[in-house]
Amino acid sequence: MLTSSGGAVSTFSKPASIPALTPKDVSDLERYLDATRSALLYARKVLLVEGPAEQFVIPGLVKAVMGIDLDEEGIAVVPIYGTHFASYAKLFGPGGIKKKCAILTDGDLSPSDADPNIPAEEEEEDPSPSRQNLDALRGPYVEIFTCESTFEREITLHGTLGMLEAATREVGAPRLAATIKRLKEESDAGNNPDLSATKDRVLRTANRFGKARYAQVISKHVSTAREIPDYIRSAVEWLDTNATN
Repeated sequence: MLTSSGGAVSTFSKPASIPALTPKDVSDLERYLDATRSALLYARKVLLVEGPAEQFVIPGLVKAVMGIDLDEEGIAVVPIYGTHFASYAKLFGPGGIKKKCAILTDGDLSPSDADPNIPAEEEEEDPSPSRQNLDALRGPYVEIFTCESTFEREITLHGTLGMLEAATREVGAPRLAATIKRLKEESDAGNNPDLSATKDRVLRTANRFGKARYAQVISKHVSTAREIPDYIRSAVEWLDTNATN
């Protein structure tokens, strides 16, 4: 890999020989790096996310609220379809590829399609999805940004109610859309309606219709958004500054 250092000299690295990567990491990456995920090797900077919902919504949300075009900045939003960030994060650092990688993750660190209610097989020691120590991945080129709950709940904000109303109505949930419309009217009137129950309903709707499908529809209406979750804003701002060299 040749990576621009910002000057006349490019840096060289051989990802398979990065000291931090174990043989298992290399094996995992060889399986994981398909046409979509391989974008992380060629972008100027990388934003790793858990799934396609974030991939569909975040670029438009960032552009609408922050005025930043991630494509123009060379920032690739790469879904890893899970929470196994370690193998990817180890690619970036002083001993590897010298470009910034921000990781966005849900607070529960569980894959979006994991169901903790399903009983474990007898031979399984741990019945729940494994949790990673993401703090150990932090470094000069890697930073972690975690929300309190899940992506769908986090994007349910007063400034995104118009976006969610249109998307929810289009996807086929008119009762929730009517509730969101009423809350938006209250918010526009200067009130501060409680969104806790609505956050849960938005998540249930995403699970009902499929998170990727719901996110695709949301992305069509994202230009109306005027607010963005803090953890996403922080990740983009960190990526948009120069990396420690």
